[in-house]
Amino acid sequence: YFNDDATRESIFGSFAAMACEPGPRTDHVGPALVHFTGMKLEPAGMLAWLLTRPTVQRHIVRVYFVPPVEERAPCTSMEELTAQILAGMHLPPDALLRISAYPKSVETYLADALDTTFTLQPQQYTHVLMVVEIDGVWRWGMQPGCNMFRVRKDEPKVLPGVVAHAVNKLAEALTIFGLRPQEGVMHAAI
Repeated sequence: YFNDDATRESIFGSFAAMACEPGPRTDHVGPALVHFTGMKLEPAGMLAWLLTRPTVQRHIVRVYFVPPVEERAPCTSMEELTAQILAGMHLPPDALLRISAYPKSVETYLADALDTTFTLQPQQYTHVLMVVEIDGVWRWGMQPGCNMFRVRKDEPKVLPGVVAHAVNKLAEALTIFGLRPQEGVMHAAI
């Protein structure tokens, strides 16, 4: 949807200049990773934007904020990545670190490699180390804990009282065509 001129504005607005799908692709439809470049919003602004768009939000499991290649050279191996993190990550002494990585298996490797240097805490954290592999190279970034996007099971439903998920597909289709249903109209359609 992002690279289609007809749907980009209605769904995404103009928060990024470009999107590509580096993959990897699996047996499910579509990519497991979308890379936005030319971001026009800071991480907090991007998350706020995302939380106001349930049609987009329901497709996202994790968000990784990493600096552009011009700011930090990507790494070609896990050893190089670990060395770069250890040399470049400076946290306050009382920081509690969560590791969020794609693929997820990298989290265990990094936890073992960083355990003696940082206080790791996957639930009550103050900072998040974000690591992602894009096109065969590793990129990483550090964010305050409040910039960690997670699917929250305790959030209120997008449309309270709706049992079927078909309402989400209907809302998505209307959004693609630039239409916004009025409050209560989606309930009547079900």
